[in-house]
Amino acid sequence: MEGRLNSLQESEKSNPEQLALFIDAARIGLWDWEIESKELSCNERWAEIIGYNLAELQPLTIDTWSNLIHLDDIEKATTLIQERSKGSIEIYEGWKNQILN
Repeated sequence: MEGRLNSLQESEKSNPEQLALFIDAARIGLWDWEIESKELSCNERWAEIIGYNLAELQPLTIDTWSNLIHLDDIEKATTLIQERSKGSIEIYEGWKNQILN
C-alpha cells in the first residue's frame, strides 16, 4: 500500500494532468478532507458512486460525509481518522465505507 501511495504522490507532483486523466479513465471516486477548515473535496465519480452528483452535495464539508456514512461504519471510520491524525497510519482508506442513500 505504501508503495502505491508514494507512486501516486510522485505522479501528482511530476504530472498532475496525467494523474487526472488516469483517475478519470479508471473511474475512481476520490475524496479528500482538509482537517483544519473541515472542507471536503471529491470528484464527480465519488458523488455518482454514492447516488448523487456534486451539485446535490454542496456545500461539501466533512459534515456532509458524516451524515452519509452508514451507522455500521462510524466507529471504525472514527478510529481510523484518529489514528491518521496521530500519525499512526499514513493514509486513511475509506473506500470500504458504506454510504447511506
